[in-house]
Amino acid sequence: MNFLFIGIAIIFFGTFISINILIVRLTIKSALKKFVIPKLQSYGLTFVDYKWLGPFGTGDFNDNNYFTIKMVSNTGKPSMSIYANVYYQDTENKSMTIRIDTFLFTIERVNYSVEFK
Repeated sequence: MNFLFIGIAIIFFGTFISINILIVRLTIKSALKKFVIPKLQSYGLTFVDYKWLGPFGTGDFNDNNYFTIKMVSNTGKPSMSIYANVYYQDTENKSMTIRIDTFLFTIERVNYSVEFK
């Protein structure tokens, strides 16, 4: 009986974590397609690749100088920020960090760690 309970718990938590990672990856790809790649192209830059920074990484944004998990914004709406490094190219390879602010399954805004000129 205990082995059955442990097996079900492992399957449940494994599935829960896998679904959350899948949602984050789909959100990043959607933000890249709708916001980041068109902005890069408008400045004559070429998108190369991206890398998700994990659940606690903030990249070039120094938002979290200490460990916090915040799932609700100041307005009371459930929100989440996802950070990813984006690699792009003009005359040389460069990178920046994007912060994707989400509300449920919608992207509210994308912030960039660099200013485009």
